[in-house]
Amino acid sequence: MPVRSAGPGAYRRAWHRGSVRVIRGSFYALYLAMNDDDAISETGSKSTTDGPEKIVYKIEEKELPRTLPGPNGNLNRPIPQLSTKPKGSLAGRIKQMSFYGLAGLLLVVAGIYGMRWYNFHLSHETTDNAQVEGRIITISPRTAGVVDKILVDVNQRVKAGDLLVQLNPEPLRIELDQARAAVEVIKAKLAAAQLSVPLEQDRTEAKLTEARAQVEVMKKSLVTARADLARTEKETAGFKAQMEKADLDRKRMEQLRAQGVVPQQQLDEAISTYNVAKSNYEASLASQQVAAAKIESLKNQIKQVEAQVALAQTGHTETEMKSQDVKSLEAELAQAEANLAAAQLRFSYTQITAPVDGTIGKRAVEIGERVNIGQPIMALLSEEVWVVANLKETQLEHVRVGQPVEFTVDTYPGRVFTGKVESISPATGAKFSLLPPDNATGNFTKVVQRIPVRITVDKDPDYPIRPGMSVVVTIDIGYANN
Repeated sequence: MPVRSAGPGAYRRAWHRGSVRVIRGSFYALYLAMNDDDAISETGSKSTTDGPEKIVYKIEEKELPRTLPGPNGNLNRPIPQLSTKPKGSLAGRIKQMSFYGLAGLLLVVAGIYGMRWYNFHLSHETTDNAQVEGRIITISPRTAGVVDKILVDVNQRVKAGDLLVQLNPEPLRIELDQARAAVEVIKAKLAAAQLSVPLEQDRTEAKLTEARAQVEVMKKSLVTARADLARTEKETAGFKAQMEKADLDRKRMEQLRAQGVVPQQQLDEAISTYNVAKSNYEASLASQQVAAAKIESLKNQIKQVEAQVALAQTGHTETEMKSQDVKSLEAELAQAEANLAAAQLRFSYTQITAPVDGTIGKRAVEIGERVNIGQPIMALLSEEVWVVANLKETQLEHVRVGQPVEFTVDTYPGRVFTGKVESISPATGAKFSLLPPDNATGNFTKVVQRIPVRITVDKDPDYPIRPGMSVVVTIDIGYANN
């Protein structure tokens, strides 16, 4: 925070003090001049017959006080003794002129001072209802425990992250180890389940592949058997037709032989042809029956293999069940890892550190005490400070954000600090009080309200200011009223 030892405000204050001294000195000179007249008495006579008027002055010595009030009103100081030298009318006029001259000088000085004072108050707003504010951070533990170490003391400066208090970590260390062990157990189960899933899947796929291959072979055999059956049925129909024709020829030859029309040889040939056709028909019919039986057998075999395929497909269900087990274990692992992270976080809470740079302002804990969550144990004042000036509502007309500010602190007499208007409160200070006034109760007295104005501070490590200090603030609003 730059400190100005001789800024415009300092010059104004020096000029103000000098003007006051000049005015006091002028009053003192007038006082002396008026007391000079008391030391001279005028006697004589005035004649109008003997010539021009003649006035004779006689100096009478009078006892004058040896001391007079000083310019401050209560300071006694010696004064020079008046001379008894006769004085004429010229001396009286000189004293009279001196009196008026001093009075005029006094009026001029007072006018200049008044104009300067008027111009200053046109362009500035001043209040002594202001204080330095800062952030007071309450340090409290985020886990319960017994205090093992305290590494800082009151009024000690700390940096963000510095260790302030160490709690006993052993109970939370045990919880942390248990959480880690639970994570490792679930990881092992998950690895085994993840390994069994592809093995079961490969075994199921092998069974399905084999069963499906058998089904395909049997289906092809069934197609062949059906083709053979169709061919056999066709042959059987042909053999049946031949047999029926041969039977008709045999019967006709038997009739003709009985009539003696044809010889016995032709009858024998007809009978032989019939027997051959019958044999062929019976053989073809047997082949047809075999082909039909083969088809039925293949159908049954296909059903059996399809049942095996269905049974093999149940392996997919087992694989899916194992996959569900894997997902369940993954969820358990995520939960265990979350518990581990929570245990690690609670373990880290055994070290209470400073959240920001600052100074320890209060300590309310000792080694060996048991502290609970949220219990205040220290107060940390951050390095961020600002000034809150409570201006009257009548002073806020021309106050704007960004205007330059000068202020003084009793701790550093003669030092002028600088800053800027950062923000203006949206309501009066009374509205934010615990019991805001209610003007509807009937007992209303109009009081000029004050509105907090926040002012940033230009820091200077050589002249630190602390929260709670009283300050006198002057805001440069410019010649706004003009």
